[in-house]
Amino acid sequence: MTLDKELAFYDAHVEEWKQQHAGQFVVIRGEEVLGFFATENDALSAGAGEYGAVPFLVRRVGEPVQDVNIPAYTLGLIGAHP
Repeated sequence: MTLDKELAFYDAHVEEWKQQHAGQFVVIRGEEVLGFFATENDALSAGAGEYGAVPFLVRRVGEPVQDVNIPAYTLGLIGAHP
């Protein structure tokens, strides 16, 4: 599954988010913002807690794109269970 919808939503809103949330991590699933977080770990934990084992986007607001792929998670070898 790709995150095309989430990436498009991020791109459409990043300029407005930069004003209040620059440097924070945003969690997006579909066209829904779960929230903005101070650390990447906080964002990942919140996303996994809310959405479980489904793809969601975590992106640092205003920073260049850095893709992260966790093969063991993607292949189902580990899970995101609270």
